[in-house]
Order: sequence, then C-alpha cells, then structure tokens
Amino acid sequence: MAKQFGEILKDARKSRGMNRAELARLIGCSESSVFRYEQGQQVPGRQRYNRLLEQLNLPGPDYDKLFCDNSENGISFLLSEFWQKMSLGDDKACESLLAEIHSSTETEPIPKDVMAEIRLAKLLFLYRHYEAHSIPPEELLPILLDINGHFVPDADYFSSVSPDIFYSRLEIIGYNLYGLLLLESGNTTLPEIIFSSLLLSEKQRVLRDRQSRYREIALAGNLALCHYTKGAYTEALRIYEHYSDRIFHIGDVITLFYYMIMILCCHISIKDKTNCKGLYDSARRLYFKAPLPMRETISFDELLTGEKKGLLIFRN
Repeated sequence: MAKQFGEILKDARKSRGMNRAELARLIGCSESSVFRYEQGQQVPGRQRYNRLLEQLNLPGPDYDKLFCDNSENGISFLLSEFWQKMSLGDDKACESLLAEIHSSTETEPIPKDVMAEIRLAKLLFLYRHYEAHSIPPEELLPILLDINGHFVPDADYFSSVSPDIFYSRLEIIGYNLYGLLLLESGNTTLPEIIFSSLLLSEKQRVLRDRQSRYREIALAGNLALCHYTKGAYTEALRIYEHYSDRIFHIGDVITLFYYMIMILCCHISIKDKTNCKGLYDSARRLYFKAPLPMRETISFDELLTGEKKGLLIFRN
C-alpha cells in the first residue's frame, strides 16, 4: 500500500506543476523524504499524511486502513511513529513501540530493508539510553553486536573497501554509531578507519541533499575527534576549520557550536592562543542560540571541558 500511495502522491504533485522541493516546504519535511514517500520506501507519519492530503487536495482513506492492514505495513507505520517520538525525545513511547515492532517480527517474515531499519532503530535507542544513564561503552558494544551482528564488520573490511563502493544510508548511520562507541571506549585506530571510509563514500555520492551534506559534516567532525584524541591537534584543527563554513550555510547551530568549541580546544592544545579570546566569545554566543533543553542539560563551561565534545550522531 505504501508503494500504491507513493504513485498517487507523485501523480498528484506533478498534475499540480509542483516539484518535490516545493511540496516538502509546504508540508515541513526534506525533499528526500518526499522522494522516499513517492518511491514507497517510507511511510509518512499521521500528521504529515494529513498535510499531504490537504496540500494536494487529495481524497484519502483513513491512515490506519491504508498503512496498517497487514504485518509489513503495520511495522512501517510503527517505525514511522518511532522516528517521530525519537525526535521528540519521548523514550517511554519509543520503548513501547520497539516492543510492538519486535512482537510483529516474530509472527511474519519481514523484508531485509525493513529489518535493517528495525536494527537501526534499536541501535539509536540504545545509544540514547547509554548517554542518559552513563552505561559504559564496553557494556553496550556486545548488545550492539548481538542486535546488529552483520552490520558491524572489522577493520579489514573497512580498509579493503574499494573507493567506488558506496555505503547505504542505513550502513553509514549504523557504522558511525559503532565508531562513536569504540572511540568512547578508548579505541582510536578502528574509528579513524571507519570514519575515513564512510566520509569518502558520502563525498562521492552523486545525489546530494541536505541530509547527505550534514552526514558528511558529522563524519568529518568524528574523524577530527579521532585526531584530537590521539594528540594530532593540527590535523584535527584543519578538518574543523575546513567544514565550519559549510555548517554555517546549512544553519545547524548546535553542530557549528561543537565545531567552534573544538577549534578553540585545538588552538589551546597547540599553544596557539592568538585568536582564543575571539573564538571563546563566538562559541559562547552560539551556545546561547542553541535550544533551551540543551543549555539546561549542560553549561557552556562543562561543554568546553567535557569528554563528549564533538561527538556527532545523526539519523537521516
């Protein structure tokens, strides 16, 4: 049904002379999300579905009847709800939805691409749980491997991958998470290989959208953090400064703030304090532009000296 709805959506958009970017702006999502809806690769959330019907003047069946009439569509609906609750930080709802999803997978065969997204949902939920409750990364890694065994290859795999081999979006997100956990457990060698390989793949992607550009920036930041952690401050600084302009144009205040913090830390570490006062003031101004929940969780000075500075995780 998702594919059938996607075809209807595409025809309706084209008949109104509207491109994907225009429709995305009207319903409040990314152009790539509209593409995935039209391809039947993703199910819109309930509110977004209603906005689509409204903007395209489409008669549409009840959401539950359209997307929840069989096991596969039901899981797609639950996953869509999960991502929405995840973005809102509603961990209780996320845990409940994951339990429903797990129960559904035990009764019906599930396509590989859907199973990959289920594994990713579990991974990201575990990582959030890890951050909130300070679970040691060495305790979380075995859980990650158990959930996502084939998803996490070793150093030989990443080192031997040809430059013209592209990772899927789900692989990039999953491997990035794995690299972060290894990095937090004190391993810098394998994460550096992982982030370098993923960054190369993302930079060579032909079709680039905002999410792809953000993934590239996040991977570059994590690679720079590997250099910083092992004391290669000049190399880390080169990466942070190279990408900070790109973040400014994308408009991600929090990521730009983390980059500014790390640029400041690199200057301090290499004892180049010429611009430190200006960098400190710029970073502080950015901090107060960040969302209030972030500022209530951690102070500016705690971020400046904290161990988690610069770690970037992403979903899309």
